[in-house]
Amino acid sequence: MNITLLALLAILVMFPGMLLRPAGYSMASGKARTWFHASRFALIMALVIYVMLDFAFPRMGLIRLNAFDQVLVRVRESMNP
Repeated sequence: MNITLLALLAILVMFPGMLLRPAGYSMASGKARTWFHASRFALIMALVIYVMLDFAFPRMGLIRLNAFDQVLVRVRESMNP
């Protein structure tokens, strides 16, 4: 399995599940809202959305495809007579 796919799976599925479950249980039992858990929820959701957008538009974010682009350029140049 590709390491990028594993990273995506970890960020999109496992992190929110592991980190937000305790926040939900503790916030449900308390009468007052804990800002620590609410800010952690907002931070994790922002991270997940950022990673999703970064994978959707790979040439605009932190994930770059320059090496793959160079391979395509070399293949295209080899096609010229």
